Amino acid sequence: IRYKFLISSSLILFLISSFIFFYYPAEHKKNSLILMKNKIRSMGELVALGVGIGISSNDYQAIEEALNWAKRDKDLAYIKVLDTANEELSNHNPEGYKLNEKELILRAEIIELDDILHKSVPLLYGNKSYGTLLLGFSLKDLNADLMSNRKTTILVCFSIFILGTILSLLFADMVTTPLQQLKNAANEVAEGEYDTKINIDSTDEVGQLGQA
Repeated sequence: IRYKFLISSSLILFLISSFIFFYYPAEHKKNSLILMKNKIRSMGELVALGVGIGISSNDYQAIEEALNWAKRDKDLAYIKVLDTANEELSNHNPEGYKLNEKELILRAEIIELDDILHKSVPLLYGNKSYGTLLLGFSLKDLNADLMSNRKTTILVCFSIFILGTILSLLFADMVTTPLQQLKNAANEVAEGEYDTKINIDSTDEVGQLGQA
């Protein structure tokens, strides 16, 4: 009974720990990526609007102000402005990431490549196109946070498993110790020792059997 109890408890603890380990880090990553993508979409639209207005009025200061606002974000990996002929108007790429501009321009959705989320936004103002804005956000900090979260999850799962195993041992002893006393007493009675006595301080079925 003791070993069956321990095996079943350990199996349940293992399943719980596995669920926590695989579910919560994955859920954290999914939610973090959703927030990051929403930020990219919002920033891309605002910067594209500012740059589009600047280009339409030949206000290069307005263009720089819009780009500088985006550069303040610590996760920004690069930001690039292309005109309608895909010629470079402005480029901020401190880490020197290599961009496949043609592919990015054709992709309206956010794509993930080399730990960077890439987004292209058309520069539209007054129903007229002035080019394309390309921007990318690094996932390094997010991945570092996810790794830290996974390590914490491992420690939590390990602690749950160890603590649960210890408690299972204690509960198993609580159940099997009086049963062992009953077994020994039954053996003594079977050998003719009818004055055998046992002390089981319990009111459950095991205690009632001991009294009988």
